[in-house]
Amino acid sequence: MRSLVTIAFAIFIPNGGKILDRLAVVLGGNPTEPAELLNRYVTALVSDDKDTLSRVEECIQRDPMWTAWFARFSDCALAFPYLPRVIGVSPVPSSALVPLLATMFKEVTDADCCRDNAN
Repeated sequence: MRSLVTIAFAIFIPNGGKILDRLAVVLGGNPTEPAELLNRYVTALVSDDKDTLSRVEECIQRDPMWTAWFARFSDCALAFPYLPRVIGVSPVPSSALVPLLATMFKEVTDADCCRDNAN
């Protein structure tokens, strides 16, 4: 679980690119395409590629920041009062679609702030 969560969320964490760079070497992917890294990791899981899976885990465990980050993330996840459900996007958004979606979310957030007449 640690590996999957780290690959999925590293892009959103300051300096997360550093761990993605190292994981991309292990997984043979592009660090600027976390979705691709996730696909490669899942492929390693499905094919029971123990060598790749252990190298990914070792890569994350060698970095104390990510070990601590995952411990905090795990504590928060376990504190949820309900069992969260996995939500997936299929097919995985392309690198061109991700910035567009981010812009759309920002525009909606900004629009909501503009409609706040109380301020």
